Amino acid sequence: MAKINKVEIEGNLTRDAESKYTNAGKCIASFSIAYNDDYKKGDEWVKQVSYFDVTVLGKEAETTGALRKGAHVSLTGKLKQDRWEKDGKTNSKVYIVAFEVYAETAKEGHSEAPRPAPAQSPASTAGDDFTDNIPF
Repeated sequence: MAKINKVEIEGNLTRDAESKYTNAGKCIASFSIAYNDDYKKGDEWVKQVSYFDVTVLGKEAETTGALRKGAHVSLTGKLKQDRWEKDGKTNSKVYIVAFEVYAETAKEGHSEAPRPAPAQSPASTAGDDFTDNIPF
């Protein structure tokens, strides 16, 4: 049976992206996005906002690290869960590891089609060890 772990989502950055480099010289970018969803409850439409943390690795991170708060992005990636213990309590966090990030750009008051950042396939990051000295 094949394992499936794929996320495709679009939203707006809630803060500027941050880029950092590991001691091994590999780039890691992180940002958060807000995803807006509307659903009908009775006779009224309700707006629901969900927030997701995103991590981008490698060459793709070098480009996405320049994204700013409010930028509209579409991304493809996978879900990842980190677990750790602190003060005897087990904690966990689920976030998106993005392989492809497409950011919209605006020039002179009009939007262009989404522009892809340099793509890196999921297979090319599978063998990379980004756990060495992650700075955040």
